[in-house]
Formats: sequence, structure tokens, C-alpha cells
Amino acid sequence: MITPKKIWKKLTSSNAFMIFISHLVATIIRIIYITGKWEKVGYENIRPFWKDGKPVLVATWHARIMMLYQGWEDKSTLNAVASPHRDGRIIAGILNVLGVSIISGSTNRDARKAAIGIARKLQNGESVAITPDGPKGPRMRMSSSLIYFAKKTGFPIFPMTMSANKCFLANSWDRFMVVYPFAKGVYMFGEPLYVPQDADDTKLEELRIELEDRMNNLSQKADQHVGITPIKPMELTTNV
Repeated sequence: MITPKKIWKKLTSSNAFMIFISHLVATIIRIIYITGKWEKVGYENIRPFWKDGKPVLVATWHARIMMLYQGWEDKSTLNAVASPHRDGRIIAGILNVLGVSIISGSTNRDARKAAIGIARKLQNGESVAITPDGPKGPRMRMSSSLIYFAKKTGFPIFPMTMSANKCFLANSWDRFMVVYPFAKGVYMFGEPLYVPQDADDTKLEELRIELEDRMNNLSQKADQHVGITPIKPMELTTNV
């Protein structure tokens, strides 16, 4: 029996379809940005790095990636880590059309492969964006990989988020934010977080929790700024 899921799987295995859908969605994203009214908050934190040509790590939650690149002012290359599975390839194709280079891998899986790609891009003077709760969650919960990358490379992590008043929140694990045209939106950058290269496991865990809190507070602030109910992190259960 032919099901919608089987049809979608077959379509996404076609290079021609992937190219078509990537250009279509990228065009829609550009229209959404052009028709919207966007504020930029906290950019004084990141602009000195752009001015001096210094690469950084950018941390943003998976749900907020749709409009990510439109808020990136630097003209140097921005790279993004994308999972090699089917959904990740769709996102990678869209980002590529928008001008973002892709590093194949994941902060949860294929972490070693991603780490090598990240290190190379940073050493080449290019910034890297990572969704530390991707590709499958839990939502708005920080994996330890990003802190590890920052320790090994010595580059700072900048929390970044966006929100908009006219949007649809998907019924998915991440509550993916689909922004509508003519929205009032905001981009926000937080202050940089540095990870000492001599940090032990205890310190790394403290910094992981600190960065997760910073990102969640920043996202909550952005949601409140545009007047929508803040999206909450997924509750973590502990088996006793």
C-alpha cells in the first residue's frame, strides 16, 4: 500500500526534488524576511568579532533555525552543522541556497566527524552555527558536545535566537517555529561564553548548564519581546 510517508521518502531520495524544494523554501524565507519588520538586540556583543574577522561558535535551538541566516550580518562564511539523515539533508539544502555552508554530522551522533569539520572551518576563519538540542532533542536541552568543541578550539560561544509574533509552532519534538510573512520579529545575541582549555569535567558540566540557561533565557526574552507565549524546554524525567 502506498502511503504519504512512502511517497515523501521516495521524493526526498530524488536529487532533482531536493534541489527544487530547497530553492522554493529558500525563496519563501527571503520573502518572509523582506515583508517582516525585524529588530536586532544584543548585536553589540557580536559585531566587534565580525569587525575584526574573528570566527565564533553560534548556538541556537533547533526550533529557531528557519530564519537564522537572515539575522547574520557578517559577510564572511557561516557554516552550520546538519545531520546526514533525511530531514537534516532537507535543512542542509535550504541553508546552502541561502548561503550557509554545511558541515555533515551532529552534536549527538557523528560527533567526531562534526568536531573535525568544525575545527577546520574555525581555523580557516569561518564561524560555525550549531543546534545543541538537535537532531532529535530533547527540546532546548544542551548536549555536552558544543562545550567540548569550544574547549578544544578556544573560540567563544555566542547564544543566538529569534522569534516572531506571526508564526506557527509545529507539533514536533522541537516545536519548530514557522514564521509567516509580515511578521514583527526580533533577533537576539547573548554575551560570549568562553570555555577554558584546562577545564575539568566538573567545570565543563557547570558551563554546559550555564549556556543552556543563557539560551533559554534569551529565547524566552525574545518570545516575550514579540508578544507570544514563551516556548518552554522539554521536561526531563529521572528514574529513581
